Amino acid sequence: MKLFVYGTLKNGFQLNGYLDGELVGEGILENYDMYTNGSYPIITKGKGKVFGEIWEVTNENFKTLDLVEGGYDKVVEQINLNGKVIECFVYTQATKPYGCEQISDGIFKMEDENI
Repeated sequence: MKLFVYGTLKNGFQLNGYLDGELVGEGILENYDMYTNGSYPIITKGKGKVFGEIWEVTNENFKTLDLVEGGYDKVVEQINLNGKVIECFVYTQATKPYGCEQISDGIFKMEDENI
């Protein structure tokens, strides 16, 4: 099962250790906007692009990740991987988060992580 990650689960970030899988590559999720609450990103349907990583993970690992990402919706979206479109699970939020700053370039960086 493939998972698209765009924040603290990415390679090199604080929560990446919860991923028990194999990095497939970098991908782009279109028609979503990214926001930050000062510690981690939140994405919602929108007009932008979100850049992240695609991981192959097990069903067992998804149980752990569902706890880590508690409260967010896990949806299936189409991700662009080097010009090829593949379906991945993505953790999202249904509504724009209140009081959060938009990350207009769709790239969550180390300096955005304040956990």
